[in-house]
Amino acid sequence: MALVLADRVKETTTTAGTGTVTLLGASAGFQSFAVVGNTNTTYYAIVGQTTSEWEVGIGTYTASGTLLARTTVLSNSSATEPSALNFAAGTKDVFVTYPSSKSVNLDASGNATALGTPVAFIGTNITGTASGLTAGNVTTNANLTGDITSSGNATTLATVNSNVGSFTFSSVTVNGKGLVTAASSGSAPVEFPAATVMLFVQTSAPTGWTKSTAHDNKALRVITGTVGSGGTTGFTTVFTNQTPTITTSGLSAGATTLTTAQIPSHTHTYTQNSGYPAAGLGGSAQDGAPIASSSTGGGGSHTHTVTGTATSTAITLNVQYVDVIIATKN
Repeated sequence: MALVLADRVKETTTTAGTGTVTLLGASAGFQSFAVVGNTNTTYYAIVGQTTSEWEVGIGTYTASGTLLARTTVLSNSSATEPSALNFAAGTKDVFVTYPSSKSVNLDASGNATALGTPVAFIGTNITGTASGLTAGNVTTNANLTGDITSSGNATTLATVNSNVGSFTFSSVTVNGKGLVTAASSGSAPVEFPAATVMLFVQTSAPTGWTKSTAHDNKALRVITGTVGSGGTTGFTTVFTNQTPTITTSGLSAGATTLTTAQIPSHTHTYTQNSGYPAAGLGGSAQDGAPIASSSTGGGGSHTHTVTGTATSTAITLNVQYVDVIIATKN
């Protein structure tokens, strides 16, 4: 059931008494109450055509029987509201009206008056006194004075003028109830202070940053103490494949006398001469036959001493570095 208002809605009725009136059809040039819709409500006025009787209220329309129930009486000619007026017999005009007690209008200063308690309201540039205003779910950009008592999602605001103007990058003062009480222009927010040093994985510096050339071809060393730099050899030089060079000079092997145990095992042969004439011995001569000596030598190993000098070139691993720390922004 909704409250529906429509233009040029007028019918007649001959119903008397305080009850529901039966509508008799639209007057010439007007619409019937059917435009209000079945079971919907509307503001009505009932005025006697030949009497001074009248009544204004909220009525409920029923399509079946074309009835208008006098649901809420706002005012009448006998001042019996909220009780219904006891109409006399006779024809009466029934039409949609706009009761003054339900109207919203501007006063001489252009301010809205008689707002009552809004069920739902979205306001812009509202001025006036909000004292005693009970709000439900309020969405507003209002400049109000006075307290707002919350019964939904609204917040109770103190009596204060919070119209502080518009400022760029403003510094604001907020009271305990969330109202801005003062503001002033400030500096634009800075993401990183000047002279901040950071690492970037890209060739060129980002906009607003300057690329440093103080360090090149160096390693990064993570430390927990005071940062610095050091080393003597460039990063790529240290880690290029290098082969050590060994130089010898003046080397010679010393003489060694082998012992019997160190020489290879061997024998010697010789020719024996007995010294006796063959005829005197009664036999043939045996002189000149070769005879082998017994073997000697152990076949052992032996060493030689070497004298002289040998030099080599060391690989330099003293890579240049720059100390850094790892930090996380709070």
